[in-house]
Amino acid sequence: MIKNFIYLDKDKMYSLSSQIFEGITEYLVSNSNKEEGEEISQKAPLGSGRVLADILKKSYKTEEKKYLHDYSYTIFEKELIDTDRVIDINICDKNNFINNITEKSFVKIKGKIVFNDIGHLSSVMKDFNKMGLALAGMNLRGGSTDKHVNVKKFAKENGLSLNENFINDLTYLLDFGFDNQLEIQLEYNNYLFSTNIKRDYLRENENLLIKKYARKTEKEFTIFGIVTQYGNKDGSENIEKESNGSEHLKVALMDVVSKFSDIELTFTGKLENEIMIDPIAIYTEL
Repeated sequence: MIKNFIYLDKDKMYSLSSQIFEGITEYLVSNSNKEEGEEISQKAPLGSGRVLADILKKSYKTEEKKYLHDYSYTIFEKELIDTDRVIDINICDKNNFINNITEKSFVKIKGKIVFNDIGHLSSVMKDFNKMGLALAGMNLRGGSTDKHVNVKKFAKENGLSLNENFINDLTYLLDFGFDNQLEIQLEYNNYLFSTNIKRDYLRENENLLIKKYARKTEKEFTIFGIVTQYGNKDGSENIEKESNGSEHLKVALMDVVSKFSDIELTFTGKLENEIMIDPIAIYTEL
């Protein structure tokens, strides 16, 4: 299969590759010294690690070339699959994969995805009423110059106008709780697989990707990464501490941190059927 990447965290990939392919880092250092005229008698490692090291060395020497990273990823993923370190959700027992998800270090899943751009949503909400009035005006007037048309009333009656206090509260909470994050979600077998991605590792601007594939895609994507959260519990526990006179400030601070953590869970806590993935790559197969 040919992979068409929309996202590749090359730094994480190379960091893991340096541990998987023994000697890749040593090989890079040795060859760097050779190029500076130093004599290195140590032999370079063989196999895929050597190939990957050559690619990594070349990509650092020259202007960044995405195809080098893509080929490196192909070697990286193949090695992990060949050494049985990956759980492929799509080919697992649908009724039992959640019990086996901890047995492997890496996870791979394929399906239609949804782009949740919180920054864009917050921006839209801030101008929701302005946009609603514009849509109402276009709908109601239809090019008419009738000044007696009540655009505001039409917008409110048709759900194109919201309470300003509600808008302000919602946009504040979005900005505070989600910090302009870009999330990709995939539903499979009544489970929701979620991943927060770094925009720097996108191959194209997220707005362009959404225009190409739609916010809810018709095409299937593969997400490859590391499971970070799963199951029905968030693992949080409320621990009460008794304070004495000399420790009251520290205890008070810990109480504030605990309450803040509870607030954060409102935004970052997962659903009961949600599985969180730290992504390495997202791509379509051609």
